[in-house]
Parts: sequence; structure tokens; C-alpha cells
Amino acid sequence: MSTSLAVLPAFSGNIPAALKLKFPSAKVTHLGNCDTFDENTPPLSDPNYISSLGAATFRGMQSGDEDAIWLMQGWLFTYDPFWEPPQMKALLHSVPVGRMIVLDLCMLHNFAADFEMYGVLDAVAAGPIDARLSDNSTMVGVGMSMEGIEQNPIVYDLMSEMSFHHRQVNIKDKNRDVIVAFPDVEPFVIQTTGLYTSTTEETSVISSKNINMKDASGAYEKPHL
Repeated sequence: MSTSLAVLPAFSGNIPAALKLKFPSAKVTHLGNCDTFDENTPPLSDPNYISSLGAATFRGMQSGDEDAIWLMQGWLFTYDPFWEPPQMKALLHSVPVGRMIVLDLCMLHNFAADFEMYGVLDAVAAGPIDARLSDNSTMVGVGMSMEGIEQNPIVYDLMSEMSFHHRQVNIKDKNRDVIVAFPDVEPFVIQTTGLYTSTTEETSVISSKNINMKDASGAYEKPHL
């Protein structure tokens, strides 16, 4: 049996000791979540300094688990001009190869805990596959970083499926095999252009304020999303 524990904060992480008694052959992998420089620009740009900080962070994780893996978000490299190639390389190479996972393709669907009916399903159904099959891909999985829960299950159900698919998913195929079915969803919701599909290449989310639900064929008898 091989299993992976949920992501743990880098400064703490514990599992019940009884787990090994119930599953003696289980191999538990600790993923230490530590975003040291997320919205926290380092005071120095010297690559040697950046590398020393990364190495020290990883040593802290190893003090709790020699086989720990560092999990960090990659979006700081895109929004903060501090991170140029030398600084990026210094941080990413400060730990042994295979001991860091960068959340580069991770679905942040409801930024700031928005509660609206939107989501670009066609992008979710294609993006993970395109990334995995791209040249020099080191992709090991897909992730979801929700800032709110218990809303809009369509988007999360599809993203949950993408870890198991080997080709792009046709979201309008009524006969497609599903691992996680869309619960209680009327077909028109997925087929409404601009509501759950992108209308331009630049579009990432479409607000439900732009959709007139009265024009849809049918209506919900009770709240669904």
C-alpha cells in the first residue's frame, strides 16, 4: 500500500501513530507546504543568499522527516519582478532534485472566496493534459487551491477528474465516462456559452452577472450552486 498524506504546514505535521499499526505497509510521504517568499520579497538578490535560505528551509523540514518533500506555489515568479532567472534557479536548486514540487498549474477558482456561478470548464478539461504532454514536462499532478468551499461543484468535480484522464475531455459529450459526475446540474448550464466556457483566449472567469438566466431553457426548482 502506498499513500500520500495531505499537505502539511512546514513547521508542523503529525499523523496518528496508530496508522502504522492499522496499515503497516503504508508509505507516508510528508509534503511540507512553505511559501517563504510569497508576497514577501527577499532583502537581497544575491543568488548565493537565496540558495542559503532555501537550503535552510528544507533542512528544517528534514528535521521532522528525512524524506520530506517541499511543496511551494510558483506564482511568485510571475508577479514579482524581483525573481529573475538567477534568483529562480538559486531557490529551485537549493534542494535535491525530486524533493520539491512547485504548484505551477493549480486551479484558484474562487479568488477571495467569491460566490458566483462561473468557471472555464473547457480550459480545465484541456489545460492539465496540454501541460503534461508539453515538451520537457515534469508535471506530477494537478491541484486546487480554493479560497472558499461548498459552492459551484461543477468546476471542482471536473478538476478532480483530470488527474485520471489521458486526453482532453469533451465537456459537451453527454455519453462521456466520468469518474466524478456533475451533481444535480442541468445540461443548459454547461452548454451556455460564456457561463462555463471561455469566450476569448484571454478570458479566465466569466461573472454570472453577465448572464441572463431567464433566457436559459428551464429553471431550477431549488438552489443548486
